Amino acid sequence: MMQRLQLVVLVACAIAASVATFFGTRALVSHGVESVVVPFVTASVVGIGLGSIWHLLLGAVPKAQGTGTKAALSVLAGVLFLVAAAVSAWFVATAISGNTAVRTHMGEQIAQYRTALATAHSNVLVEQNVLAELTGSAAAFRSMADAEQQSGRLSGTKGEGAVVDRLRRVADVYDGLAREGRAVRDQADQFQHAGALALRQMDEIVSVAETSAVAQKRFAEAVGELQQAITQLQALSILPGIRRAGVVDVSATGLNPGQRRAMDNLQAELRQHAERLGQSVDALQRQKRPVQVISYRPMGPGEAVLEYGDRVVAGWAVGIGIDVLPLLLFVLLLISANDRLAQVQATESDNRRLQVVGND
Repeated sequence: MMQRLQLVVLVACAIAASVATFFGTRALVSHGVESVVVPFVTASVVGIGLGSIWHLLLGAVPKAQGTGTKAALSVLAGVLFLVAAAVSAWFVATAISGNTAVRTHMGEQIAQYRTALATAHSNVLVEQNVLAELTGSAAAFRSMADAEQQSGRLSGTKGEGAVVDRLRRVADVYDGLAREGRAVRDQADQFQHAGALALRQMDEIVSVAETSAVAQKRFAEAVGELQQAITQLQALSILPGIRRAGVVDVSATGLNPGQRRAMDNLQAELRQHAERLGQSVDALQRQKRPVQVISYRPMGPGEAVLEYGDRVVAGWAVGIGIDVLPLLLFVLLLISANDRLAQVQATESDNRRLQVVGND
């Protein structure tokens, strides 16, 4: 009865290992005739090989008498189990959970890219806080130009002149920077939208549980579009332009003393204003967060079950469970053999005592 049970379990384990190995290998070799021939040969070798070795090993247990022999068989059984778990269990896990592991890999990539896109976009939005200061500066200098034209408040000379011209030039510089900032905001929204579309495509590929080579190619193409959008967002910045603007030069020739005095005061005011603006730029730069550099690498099901083994425990549990059954049979047979040996020894001991008593 025990031998029949042993044979049934070994055959079932060999078939299960062969089937899982076939589909696991097929997931690794997915092109041409090789996708059938290689998995079939590999599955046959694994199933027949492991089944035969376990059958021979289990058949040797009842014949083992000495402690050393049993210890050697136990070591061999442990090594065989480890080899089977390292090989066939991987194929089983690949067949059962390979698709899930690849989707897990894609999902993690999506989460990282989504964070990178949001960070790059938010960095551009942070810079928009300087627009109010730029617009306010332009309005202030334009108001000074109007006052100078109407009353000559700075130079003492009313009407158009060098001072009014320079004040309006300064106002135009800050207005231009503010317009550039608004244009950057529009570009950032466009790039963010393009990145969001790429993320949506990636989500759709993962949601339909499609991990074929074609699907991974589509996923990689969407990743390329997303990376381009992130790179373009990172290139957008108005802060360098503000730094380059620095202090607007308002020097001029042929000025009367009043205009010269007004121009010197204006230059000093511009230096102070540029310093305050530079401090604002530095503060905004510190608020920007680093964007994580992500390099996407397609991952096959065999590699994915190793990389994300803690996420696909079920596949590994089934694979190792198949390999554990013959080991359990070995342990049971070893225990049964020890029990029989103990009974035989006890019977022989009783017989010897009876013979001694009969002789007396």
